[in-house]
Amino acid sequence: MIRQFSISVSIVAGLLIAPIICANAATVTNVADHPILASGAKLTEDAIRKNIILAGLKRHWHMADDGPGQLKAVQESANQSATVSITYTTTSYSIKLLDSTGLDQKGDDIDRRYNGWIRYLTQDIDDQLSEAGLGVQ
Repeated sequence: MIRQFSISVSIVAGLLIAPIICANAATVTNVADHPILASGAKLTEDAIRKNIILAGLKRHWHMADDGPGQLKAVQESANQSATVSITYTTTSYSIKLLDSTGLDQKGDDIDRRYNGWIRYLTQDIDDQLSEAGLGVQ
């Protein structure tokens, strides 16, 4: 009788804890062909590269050139990190996850903190390109 009760309690506890453990999981956010706003569209490809780097620095992304029209960016926080590829042209940019550590990535699922990083990076890039474009005559 005690053994049955113990098994039942274990099952119920597992059912209650599972959603809490999975609550931080989300589908990986990649940004595909995000249009550069009208004011930013006046910029050269080199100016876009420089302004994407400046935008990343605002939230401590480490960026490096990774070929023509491409940057590699790394975000690190405590025991978590994400490496993304940022490709860009004079009309759009894309952000794609390359690798992660400590973010419990399983296929297309990842800790939702990653998606927050990408959401903020996208907004910062848009803001930076827009501001830079307004300064172009």
